[in-house]
Amino acid sequence: MEKKSFYIGFPKSYDEIRYYASELLEGRAVIINMSGLSAKDQEKYRVYMSGFIFAVQGKMEEISTDVLLVVPSTVGLTSDTFIQEGLPFD
Repeated sequence: MEKKSFYIGFPKSYDEIRYYASELLEGRAVIINMSGLSAKDQEKYRVYMSGFIFAVQGKMEEISTDVLLVVPSTVGLTSDTFIQEGLPFD
């Protein structure tokens, strides 16, 4: 069975961030819906993922104020991909 090229997560605490980083290392894009986090933890996620994605030469897009798309260099997803498929984020 082939693994999905992306993972959608709804973290409830900052402690879960390592899981999302490991998904990226496995070659999967990660959509992180941070609506369940405090504003402080959301900012910590953005900072951590910015540094992590720089280190693995990927990219990060903010889909909405609470949703991040984090993509390793091996995956060709962008926010436009989801908009074209009719998957709203707001």
